[in-house]
Amino acid sequence: MNMFWLFFFLQGFEDVLVLDDILAQLENGPTGPEINNKLAHFTQVRGSDAHAICELAMYNYLEMRHLVNNRGYYFRRMADVCLHKLLGSAWVPLYNNVTFSRISYSQCIIHRQWQDDVRPQCKFK
Repeated sequence: MNMFWLFFFLQGFEDVLVLDDILAQLENGPTGPEINNKLAHFTQVRGSDAHAICELAMYNYLEMRHLVNNRGYYFRRMADVCLHKLLGSAWVPLYNNVTFSRISYSQCIIHRQWQDDVRPQCKFK
């Protein structure tokens, strides 16, 4: 199985969880015009994550294609693990954000961009 498809499968499962959370807010069950509003809200909420999952899949592809053969990549990964152990939720590696949390995919990209901005100052890139 191509690992890049895994992101799309995971997003499908997360979509079900998010939709369930949104539908749980319905007071009279899934009937009437209220459900149309909730479904429109779901589409609005998950739209940015659909774009984000495509960006994350491409980033993963580029990382696997180019970076895994680079020693700096392994040093950065070790630094991410150490920083996560030291700082806890203040520094969560991208893989952990995507795989082991309910953080939205668009928020994962924001975390990654912040870490990429901080990392050169710490000489971890």
